[in-house]
Amino acid sequence: GHKMSKRQVLGNLMMMVVAVNEPPASAISWAIYLLAPHPQAQERARAEALAVDDDAVGRADMGMPFLTAVIEETMRLYPVVPILLRDTLKADQIGGCPIAAGSFMIVPVYAMHRSPMHWHDPDRFNPERFLTNKASRRAFLPFSTGARSCIGKTFAMIEMQTVLSEFLSRFRFSATPGKAPTPQTVMSLRPKGGVWIDAERL
Repeated sequence: GHKMSKRQVLGNLMMMVVAVNEPPASAISWAIYLLAPHPQAQERARAEALAVDDDAVGRADMGMPFLTAVIEETMRLYPVVPILLRDTLKADQIGGCPIAAGSFMIVPVYAMHRSPMHWHDPDRFNPERFLTNKASRRAFLPFSTGARSCIGKTFAMIEMQTVLSEFLSRFRFSATPGKAPTPQTVMSLRPKGGVWIDAERL
């Protein structure tokens, strides 16, 4: 490949720092918000977290399939990047509609993730869908896809698994009445004003 300049290296490093910290923090906030009114799902994820060896390094291969499904379902309902912007390189068509080369395209990730065309009962929090073949992976783009997919997606998943499992190991969460957060896009889809949750130390 081509050698990068110092400015390009710095730019890529800065992008990595921003991309693998701010969006995962938003996703973890949404995950706790979604788990709070679902005690059975929360206890199941907690059981996996508590079963992890404290001396283990990383959480990607620690046998936490349900907790991982919780994160994926969270990113389906509240994708950290709700839209993707792309330029077409060549002429094509989508659903019979012609797309000219050089067209500016907006991919509505948030809408795709909640479309009944791709998901059964799309507005319901149901991590189980990611443990079966019922999840529509082709319509699941939390990290984009293809050549322009997120370069930090593996690190981000490990970070979210680690932090969420630590929270669940230490606290039990319940919903705060009348405090449903409003989604707001500021770099990522974050809860406006934060998430209000009652936390009980275990």
